[in-house]
Amino acid sequence: MRTAIIALTAFTMVSTPIVTPAFAQAPEAPSAFEEIVEQSKSFMMADPSRAYELANEAEQSAAGEALEIATAQWLQAEALVRMNRIAEAQPIIDAALEAANADAPGSKLVGDLQMTRGMTARAVSDYVTALDSYQAAHDVFAGLSDDRNQARALQQVGSIYADAHEYERALEFNIRAGNAY
Repeated sequence: MRTAIIALTAFTMVSTPIVTPAFAQAPEAPSAFEEIVEQSKSFMMADPSRAYELANEAEQSAAGEALEIATAQWLQAEALVRMNRIAEAQPIIDAALEAANADAPGSKLVGDLQMTRGMTARAVSDYVTALDSYQAAHDVFAGLSDDRNQARALQQVGSIYADAHEYERALEFNIRAGNAY
């Protein structure tokens, strides 16, 4: 009897097909647009001029999708800021922010755009706009429970206070940033 049970169990294991759940399918391959965006991001710190070229390529491959165009514009502006071409970056950021707010309010893209807008404003000593932008970015990231980017926004707010020689307020925001992430 024991041999029959073992044989039946072995037969069942061999003859039963392995069923893979539908949710275990391989992830979709990234689109050409997504690949170019990731390349642009990877060059942003080390070679912003190459990041800018790739951001322009991304915009060309966006196929008219408003959020994809806004993403490419965000990367263009980010690269321009890093190349100290602030005046060129500002209108690009404004256009991308308008599109992103219309199509995806409260999205990570809106938060990223607000961070870059804060950078451009701070670079030209427009501290009111910079502070508003960093606070708006913080609010977006807080709403998304994105602790890392929320902390980055708080650090930028703190740096504005440090520029104004309000060191206690700067310290307060840096402590909040540390607590957030």
